[in-house]
Amino acid sequence: LGEKSHDLLITGLAYVSLLVLIESSIGWFRQHVRERLFNVNFWHIPMRLTRAFFRRTLGMLIAEDSDIDGGGVESTRDKVWNIQDHFLFTVVPGYSLIFFAVVACAYVSPMFGVMAFLYSVLDTVFSNSQNNYIRSKITPIAKEIRRWDRRLRERWNNVPTIKCNSVEVKIEKELTEEIQPTLKKDFVVWGCWHPNQVLIQRILGGLSRVIVMLYVGIQTLNGNISIEEATLVIFSLERIATVLFDVGGARRMIQENLVRVRAYEKALTKKPDFDYLEGKEFQSDKMGVEIEMRNVSLSHSMQGKNVQILRNVNLHVKAGERVAIIGPSGAGKSQLTNLILRAFDPSEGVVLIDGINLVGYSLQSFCRFIGHVPQSAEVFEGSIRENVCFGIGEEDAEKITDD
Repeated sequence: LGEKSHDLLITGLAYVSLLVLIESSIGWFRQHVRERLFNVNFWHIPMRLTRAFFRRTLGMLIAEDSDIDGGGVESTRDKVWNIQDHFLFTVVPGYSLIFFAVVACAYVSPMFGVMAFLYSVLDTVFSNSQNNYIRSKITPIAKEIRRWDRRLRERWNNVPTIKCNSVEVKIEKELTEEIQPTLKKDFVVWGCWHPNQVLIQRILGGLSRVIVMLYVGIQTLNGNISIEEATLVIFSLERIATVLFDVGGARRMIQENLVRVRAYEKALTKKPDFDYLEGKEFQSDKMGVEIEMRNVSLSHSMQGKNVQILRNVNLHVKAGERVAIIGPSGAGKSQLTNLILRAFDPSEGVVLIDGINLVGYSLQSFCRFIGHVPQSAEVFEGSIRENVCFGIGEEDAEKITDD
């Protein structure tokens, strides 16, 4: 190196030393924050989802368009972790490197600093427009895929019924045909539109860098800047281009995961139809309760249509009386039972328990007097005693031993 380059060399060494120190400090900070976020996410997200899940009414959970389910806890936690990971380890350090590269260009000449800054801003704006378009297209597609996933899990959970009716081939065909239109929409976005946008972005970015490099070359030939300074500008521009591409990819991943996370965020903030704890405490010192339904009708929203399940039902069951409700599949027997459990409130009419509207009772206290055996019984993980004692008070549970 010539004597004229000594100052530049010293400046470069100082710049690199400072960059290493800053990167090391940022790396320590990122790792520290990463572990703290991991510890929080490990329990905070599952418990928030569980709390929201349990506080919802039974009707909201079993509805066809339910936007939250217990199986989404692990998936949502992974997506939040993925968002944080990309942000901490790609986006933050990426923009830090871009900042130092712009400063390096400005050190050579303010004009080069302005060019590098404008290039970074325009590329970021272009990436933002891409991400916004992708989010608008992917959000409805993601909803369709989640709906299909629920149907798939439902078929898996009812495989004995499917095999006993020998409809395996039919179910496979239905599931395959149902998902195909969604996959085509997804391919239009990721297989056609997105590659074309990436190609356009690469071409425009390449042309912009070529123009800047030509200007750098002219300034070098005219003796306005040295070869070392020209090399610094070119290296910084290439660094900016590489980092912007990586950051753009990370931000797209963040946007994809945010689609699912926002769906759960919306579900978490959605107010339940009613609170299980609100209402009058239910008390009864007799065997059985009197149940009465007066002009009860029930409607559900199914695939965007309002479907009436029950219409003008009148029923009176005396305390201690045994009643069997029979009828063909789909007649509304389960929905009639769900009204007594207050999984739903009737669209019209009232359900009376001992002459008082069920809406006036605290459902938590009322359900302690109800014995309910669903069509598909589940055994919880744990001992037989824990399963037997499930749902009963602590005093009664103490009377039951492992023997």
